[in-house]
Amino acid sequence: MREQILTLKNKIAGKLPLIILIYMVLQPLLDVAGYWQVYYGTSNAITMAIRMLLLAGSILVGFFLSDRKWVYIAMLSLLAVLTAGHVAAHLPGGYNGAVEDVINLVRIYLMPLTALCFITFLRQGGERVFSAIKRGMVINLILIALVQLISTLTGTDPYTYEWDRIGVLGWFIWTNSQSTILAMLCPIMICWALQRWKTQLLPVMLMTAISEITLYLLAPRLAYASLVAGSIGVAVSLLLINRKRWKQCLAIVLVTVLFVAAYPISPTHARLNANNHRTDQVEEDVRGRRIDISPITRPATSAPANSEQA
Repeated sequence: MREQILTLKNKIAGKLPLIILIYMVLQPLLDVAGYWQVYYGTSNAITMAIRMLLLAGSILVGFFLSDRKWVYIAMLSLLAVLTAGHVAAHLPGGYNGAVEDVINLVRIYLMPLTALCFITFLRQGGERVFSAIKRGMVINLILIALVQLISTLTGTDPYTYEWDRIGVLGWFIWTNSQSTILAMLCPIMICWALQRWKTQLLPVMLMTAISEITLYLLAPRLAYASLVAGSIGVAVSLLLINRKRWKQCLAIVLVTVLFVAAYPISPTHARLNANNHRTDQVEEDVRGRRIDISPITRPATSAPANSEQA
C-alpha cells in the first residue's frame, strides 16, 4: 500500500509543472469569462464552480504531497473557526445573503490557501515547478495584453474610467485588482526575459515594452508609478549583481524613459486633466452663484395679553 501511495505521489509530482501552468493560465481566462457574464447579466455560477474546484483540487493535491500535513489541518481549522465566528456575528440581526457572504469569505481565503499549496508544490517539484510558475506569469501578462488589444480593436473595451472614456481595461471587471496584478507581473516578465536572453538586447527591450504598455494604457496613477518603479528597480538590481550586463540595464531604462517621455499623451495624464477640469468647473459654478446667507431677521413678537401674576 505504501509503495502504491509513493508511486502515485511520484506520478503527480512529475505532472506538477503542467498542472500549475494550466492552473495559472486559467485565471485570466476565468476573469474574462466573468466579465462577459456580468456584461450579459447571466449567472456566474459556472466560473465560480470552476474556481472552487481549482481551489479544492489544489488543497487536495497539496495535502497529499505534503510531508507536513499538520500545517494544512491547522490552517483549515483556523479558517473554519474564523468562518464560524463570522457567521455567529451575523445571526443576531438576521443573516441575509448568507451564500454570497460565504462565497466572499472563500475568495478571501483563496490567497493564503493558494500560497500554502504553492509552497508544497515548490518543495516537491523544485526548479521545474518554479520555471512553470514563471512561464505561467509571463503567459498571463501576454494574455492580458492581447485582451487589451482585441477589446480596443473591436470597440468592446469598457474603459478603466467609463465616465471619461479613458484607459484600456480590457475584458476585466475590477480596475484596482487589474492594476495590482499588472504591477506585479511587469517586473517578473522583465526578469524572465533577462534570464532567458542573457546577452541579447532586442528581446529584453521587447518584453519590457510589452509589460510596460499594459500599465501605461491602464491609466491609474498607481499603475504608471509601478511602470517606472518596477522597471528601474529591476535594472538597478541587475547592475548591482552583474555590472557586465550594463547594456541590458541601459536597454530597460531606455524603454522606460520613452514611456515617461510619453506621459503628456498618456491616459494617466488625460485622467488627471479630466479631474482638474471637473474641479475647476465646480469652483466656477460655486463662484457664479449668488447665495444670500445673511441671517434672517424675524419680526418682534408682542407680549402675551394675559400674563401670569405672582
